[in-house]
Amino acid sequence: MQVLLSSLSLDFDFETDYTGSYSTLCNVVDNGQLINTSRYVPNGGYYIVEYDVVLAFGLTELAAQYAWKENGVEKRCPAKITYDFQ
Repeated sequence: MQVLLSSLSLDFDFETDYTGSYSTLCNVVDNGQLINTSRYVPNGGYYIVEYDVVLAFGLTELAAQYAWKENGVEKRCPAKITYDFQ
């Protein structure tokens, strides 16, 4: 998942000013801890993952987590943030 950075002002017109207004700040990457839930259909099975990405903006750092519901209880695991400096 890409996290985008905008330099738009609060009074911009989305329909006309959208193109080129965002650049990639970072990417949020799964570290393999997300839970796959199996679903079965008559012709076979597949896996589905439903999750939210939680971004925590601190004074000096940006942190990311994945959050999902398991038996009605919210679970979280850390996510990796990668930067592509060019």
